[in-house]
Amino acid sequence: MDNVWESMSQHELLAELDIVERAIGRTAAFDRRTDEVGRTRVRVSRELLALAEREYLIVAELRHRQVQLAA
Repeated sequence: MDNVWESMSQHELLAELDIVERAIGRTAAFDRRTDEVGRTRVRVSRELLALAEREYLIVAELRHRQVQLAA
């Protein structure tokens, strides 16, 4: 895991996760359309991808800590 996440407390990680999830909820940065053959295509903005990646990393760190506690 990245040292940034490891250095944060459980409370700080959960607060950061809340911030990221709220930002994702406010982001309407994707476009869905139907192409000429009738297939649905979705284009996602870099901003939304970055938020989703940040969310994934936070959740991964929280899970890693949970596994360590269970061991």
